[in-house]
Order: sequence, then C-alpha cells, then structure tokens
Amino acid sequence: MVSGLRKVLLLDGIVSWFTEHRAELIGKVKKADHVSRDPHTDEANDIIDLTDEHFHKYNQQELEVKSRRISDSPKEPDTLVECPVCSRFMTTHELQSSHLDICLRGETIDDSQISTESSPATGMISSFFNSPRKKRKKMQDPSHQLQPKQVSERQRIPNLDTMMSTVKLREKLAGFNLPTGGTRQQMEARMKEYINLYNANLDSISPVDEVVLVNRLHKWELLLTQSQHRLAEKKREEEEQRRQGDDESDEEVKREATRKSKREMREWRQKYRSTYHNLIQKAKNNMKDSAKPEPTDK
Repeated sequence: MVSGLRKVLLLDGIVSWFTEHRAELIGKVKKADHVSRDPHTDEANDIIDLTDEHFHKYNQQELEVKSRRISDSPKEPDTLVECPVCSRFMTTHELQSSHLDICLRGETIDDSQISTESSPATGMISSFFNSPRKKRKKMQDPSHQLQPKQVSERQRIPNLDTMMSTVKLREKLAGFNLPTGGTRQQMEARMKEYINLYNANLDSISPVDEVVLVNRLHKWELLLTQSQHRLAEKKREEEEQRRQGDDESDEEVKREATRKSKREMREWRQKYRSTYHNLIQKAKNNMKDSAKPEPTDK
C-alpha cells in the first residue's frame, strides 16, 4: 500500500536544526534564568510556600516577569535575504510568504506588490510539488535566475520551416542581419545554425551580444566552406588516381597481351620448325628439278 503522505522539506529542516541545537538552546535558557535572579536576595526570599494557593500565585508572577522581560528586550532588526528567483532583497518573513510562490510560478511582481501577509510555511514547498508538470519544468530551469533581465525576456526562435519559399527565407535572414547570398541549401544551413546559437545563448549563464553570435556564425560558415572544399579536392584526387589506375591497367593489359602473343608465336615456330624445314627442302628440290633441261627426242 502506497502512502499518500509527502515529506515537507521545510518542516524537516526545522526539526533537524532543533535536534542539532537543542542542547545549546537549553543551556542559554538556563543561563538567562540564572542571570535574572538577584544574587543578593535574602535567604528568606528563597523560601517558597508550596501550598496550592501560593504555588499558583508564584507561577503567575514568574510568567509575568518572563513575558515582561521578553517584551522589553530590544527587537533585532530583520535580516535581508535575497530571493533565489528574482534576486530581490527582502525580509525572511516576506520571502517565505506568498512572494516565493509567485516567483516560482513565473509571474512578474513589482516591489509594491510584495505581500507581507504570512502564509503557511509549507505553502511554497507544497505548491511547487503540486504544480502542473509544465510549470514545474519552468521552475526547475535555473538559467533565468542568473541571466540579465533583458536576455531572460527574449523569445526563443522557432525551428526553420523547410517549406518556406526562398523569398521569405531571404527576408528572415535579413531580419537577423545575416547574409542572404548563396544557394538555397547554404541559406537553410546558415539559418538553422543561427537558430541553434541564438537559443543556446538564451540558456547560457553568460549570454553574449547578437554581434558575437553573427561573428561565430561567420566563422562556422568559413570552416564549413573549407571542409567542403577539402572534401571536394579529396574526391577529385581519388577520381584522378582511379582514372590513372585505369589507364595504367589498360596499358598493362595491352603489354601483357603483346607479350603473350610473342610468346605464342615463338612457341608455335619452335613446335613447327621441322615441318617448315621439310617444306622448305621440298620447295628447293622442286625448284632444282624444274631448272634441269628436258631431254630432246633423237
């Protein structure tokens, strides 16, 4: 069974503090009571009648003396504390009243609207944990607590609509004092990068001016252009090497074919050398026979 009880952080802190300083507080109370007594009183005055009537009167007198002593003691001035949300200085009573709840809800409050009416000490804690999820997420973002007011009041730039026409895209770039040249792809990349820089600057603890953002965008674009040039140059070199390799391979194929052809011709001649020799001898003999004169009839 899940308990529905919630831990009250402020009350838990008070109990922890009291437990830690209990002995010290008791010692101070005893010391104050000892000092308040007159050391030169007669011993007769120390004798107290313990009957019911006198005991009741004695207790009443003691309570009146203690209450008078507390009321007559000089009141210490209230210490000013700083609000962790709006960084304004006020008393602890004002901070723990409705002021902190208003700041945690993200509402703007003037100095004249700071309420001094007391509210339950657990209000600021319970309202924080019982607030809706969206409001709680806004409360837990501490970036606005440390930023200048003019930066924290700026609106975030929405993401770029890629369906936007080129004319409107150029107008949007010009509205932020950004270059409007280049291709459609370059303009979209430029706008997207500036949106990232601008929104990140709003969340930064140390925000910078928009001129610095434009300079950062310019450096980013130069680095992007250089990297694209290096990539294109590398592709050209690879293409050239591949083409040279293809040419070299073609030449090698041709040379190999020539060597193979010569080798085959040499092997063929060696194989049929004797046949050629016989044919040559027959041809020579035939030529000799044809050169002899024919015998005449007598």
